[in-house]
Amino acid sequence: IQVNVTWSLQDGQSAGNQLVTVTPVSGATGSTVEVAGEGFDPNTEIDLGIGSWGSEYSVVETVTTDDGGRFQAEVRIPESADPNDRWVVVAVPEGDTRRKVYSNYFNVTAGQ
Repeated sequence: IQVNVTWSLQDGQSAGNQLVTVTPVSGATGSTVEVAGEGFDPNTEIDLGIGSWGSEYSVVETVTTDDGGRFQAEVRIPESADPNDRWVVVAVPEGDTRRKVYSNYFNVTAGQ
């Protein structure tokens, strides 16, 4: 017997109990974005990266989860982002790149 399982992640979902969200969900380059995470191990360092969807990301901050496995942070959408790009925040617990958790999309708009 062979069983094939197919699944995909939807915008803002992760492969586990971890969740990372960004608000607002759109804005101009240079916008500050609030990042919230939950479902991570307590008191764990999390590397936060940012990049356009489907590209490499750059680590911009490291945060530590609280006793409940939650964190909050702010990141800035770079001036180099192009209008109509979709950017995400990537959370990586303690540098374990096998456990990347992606946020929902931030849609870059034109203008300041």
